Amino acid sequence: MNTAYVIDALNQTIALELTASLQYHQQALLVRGPWRKLFAEFFHAESHGALDHAHKFGQKVTALGGVPTIEVGAPVRQSLDLTEMLHQDLELECQAMQAYLDSIGNFIFRPSEVPMTQG
Repeated sequence: MNTAYVIDALNQTIALELTASLQYHQQALLVRGPWRKLFAEFFHAESHGALDHAHKFGQKVTALGGVPTIEVGAPVRQSLDLTEMLHQDLELECQAMQAYLDSIGNFIFRPSEVPMTQG
């Protein structure tokens, strides 16, 4: 297993999850209009979900002997228009999905080869 490659791929994924967490958090604060309550709750939950994903990937990096990144992987985009916010999120989620697929395509994940941390 090329540990350095796996750590790099995981860190790229972490960086995009951190971007998503910040972007969703900001959107939860900025969303306006009649759907504000519904989408503020949605964006807030998505922010926490992305941060949880980053944490889980960070645990894998640490278990492999690496240091999880704290850098964002893309610019955090902002808008006051709900439709634009959703388009921005879709683009970011597509970037994250591509990062996952690239990692899987170059390294077949075998759970027994990646140590798990306790806790």
